[in-house]
Amino acid sequence: MPEWLATMLIDTAPLFFGTRLHRNIDRRGLEKLAASMARRFDPGSPAALEAYLDAFDPAEKTRPPETVSIEREPLENPLIDLRGLPGLTSERISFTGMVPVPEGHPAATARFHHYSHTGTPAAAPEKGPTVVFLPGLGVSELAFSFIGRLMLDILRSGRDLLLYIPPFHLERSAGTAGEELHLFNADLTLTLDFFFGMVREIRTAMTSLQSSAGPDPAFGGWGGSMGAALLLELARHEEIASAALMIPVVDWATIITGEICGAVCLPQLEAAGFGRELVERALKVMSPYGYGLPIDPERIMIQAAELDQLTPPQRIRKFAEAQDIENLRYYRKGHASILLDRTIYRDYRAFLTLLPDNS
Repeated sequence: MPEWLATMLIDTAPLFFGTRLHRNIDRRGLEKLAASMARRFDPGSPAALEAYLDAFDPAEKTRPPETVSIEREPLENPLIDLRGLPGLTSERISFTGMVPVPEGHPAATARFHHYSHTGTPAAAPEKGPTVVFLPGLGVSELAFSFIGRLMLDILRSGRDLLLYIPPFHLERSAGTAGEELHLFNADLTLTLDFFFGMVREIRTAMTSLQSSAGPDPAFGGWGGSMGAALLLELARHEEIASAALMIPVVDWATIITGEICGAVCLPQLEAAGFGRELVERALKVMSPYGYGLPIDPERIMIQAAELDQLTPPQRIRKFAEAQDIENLRYYRKGHASILLDRTIYRDYRAFLTLLPDNS
């Protein structure tokens, strides 16, 4: 999308998007997720899920392999416009993926876009840490007309950027409609394998950068929706100096067992012998609200949507209070439409500027 068109959509959104529309867009997304899970319903057995959870160790599940073959190549088609950033280098990082997909599927190869100031002139801003940038479910090339603005702000600040391409998205997609929803399944062991497999891929890419950039390179993070949940899990295992969380999913139960998905999926699961308590136990494993964060709360910003139908604002507020996060900002948008609020970009630039030590 041309820059001028993205700007026009942001500027005119208040004229066309009323409260009901913001909510309905979110609800339609939840209906699609529920239909996808119901259509592919194959939950396994309650006993298998209980055994899986009893033995589950997130640190081991996400630990990078001791050896991995990393491929680096020039990034021919960046998702953002890099003009005006002289000396910036961009590369694609690839290696064998760590999520449960068939061999030969595009998602079977982990993909990252790495932007570095290695060749930047000395007059550029002092180089900061690498920001691990984790987009959410359903991210598309169109979305980068908006989140690309955040990425450019990161790069202009002197920080490097590591963009994660989630399975079933962009170059990891086979092009099938609704394919991205396959990250979530009635078989909750499979859902957890996808979630923690993504964290393992991200940790592996970070380890690769650490080995090539020195012993202790600093990392910051940006995560949107599902990406925010991934970032918070990542912070349990890797040192993350700061985190910007946009519409974060802090409790997966609000989505999977909530009003819309729950009305479709829970009766099916209960009929197959899965009690709600067992389902919610599984979802809690990948829900950030269930554990403390090792990041300094003064280095965290949350950008929440007042009309969010996936992650209720009150749930985010309780999460922020429990973690002593004071930088919590609300926008009169929905989960899917928050990028149409121009102030989110201003607030994120301010967050980057005010971080101590350029972290």
